[in-house]
Amino acid sequence: MTDISRAYVELAHAIEQHNPGYIDGYYGPDEWAVREQRPLAELARDADDLARAVAALEGEERRAFLAAQVRAMQTSIALLQGEAIPYSEEVRRLYDIEPERVPEERFDEAIALLDHLLPGQGEIAPREQAFRAQFDVPLDRLPPVLDAIVEELARRARALWPLPEGESFEVQVVKDEPWGAYNWYLGNYRSRIDINTDLPNNVTALPDLVAHEAYPGHHTEHAIKEHLLLREQGRGEHSILLINAPECVASEGIATRALQMVMSEDEVRQWLADDLVARAGLSGVDVETMLAVNQAKQEMRAVTGNAALLLHEEGVSEEEVVAYLQHYRLAKPEEARKSVQFITHPNFRSYIFTYTVGANLLDQLFAQRDRQETFGRLLREPLTPGTLRAWIAE
Repeated sequence: MTDISRAYVELAHAIEQHNPGYIDGYYGPDEWAVREQRPLAELARDADDLARAVAALEGEERRAFLAAQVRAMQTSIALLQGEAIPYSEEVRRLYDIEPERVPEERFDEAIALLDHLLPGQGEIAPREQAFRAQFDVPLDRLPPVLDAIVEELARRARALWPLPEGESFEVQVVKDEPWGAYNWYLGNYRSRIDINTDLPNNVTALPDLVAHEAYPGHHTEHAIKEHLLLREQGRGEHSILLINAPECVASEGIATRALQMVMSEDEVRQWLADDLVARAGLSGVDVETMLAVNQAKQEMRAVTGNAALLLHEEGVSEEEVVAYLQHYRLAKPEEARKSVQFITHPNFRSYIFTYTVGANLLDQLFAQRDRQETFGRLLREPLTPGTLRAWIAE
């Protein structure tokens, strides 16, 4: 087991030398973190050898997880070697999921609903942007609002799941990044959560953001898995997190559905109206309508995935994709360009589908099984999209 874990970690570090940012987090032995750059042909042979060793492992859960991860590593190496892999096939081979193109009619229906919900008359996008701007948190008010949200969500998550003693994280405000927020898991049950202030932070979105990145999302999952899988079971492959691998699908599914696991919609609504809006220094805002607008815009989450397919598979120009995002997601020009920055980043260009597919897989599971029990298993076990699909098929 140790030999395979070490080979897996060393191969990941070798890929990192050719593709900086490939490793999302590492907290294993220093001697496994090889930093010399080796020829890609050697890495391809090592990956093939590792795949054969994994296929011979006993223990179905560990074998399935590592097999899916190693297939993704082989794909990353092939891409680095210049292999021309069609975009949809790249998504399949890296994440073990199908990149779904959502019909624009669904977005049109959401836009029609927003036209009904939003005050005023005229074009939808300016009305939605003006209404949303009322809920933007001033930068100097952001820390106390975040502190209050973290405290409450941490209390609820710790009451439901056995987070390891001593777990913690710090929040840092950053700029000039392709994402809105990011959890950097540091190991030893610690995370750093970066919040990007390039774009405004809407107070009604902050509970979901903190749940996604911290409790009971990424930080919670990584801390529990470090404790159970790495420290208690000695499975060294769980000392590393990869950005272009199937494990991201389950992780983003967990994070995307995290808030609803600890709070009902009514509780969130009451919390915003009675506490968080005031902490943000806002007054006279219509929380009910803003939450209804947010719900309607959930249908637009797939717009960016469509945009990625247009850009990478259909050859549509970046400017046309910006216009597409402005039309179907009602994004401001700077918001649309930030999305294009994300879907053109080497490590994130195909990542966009992990959010929607991960959430959809969890929704199907929750429709069939006890939600809390299923979510607990997701926090504890190393699960691939293939495993989740098999659960659903059962």
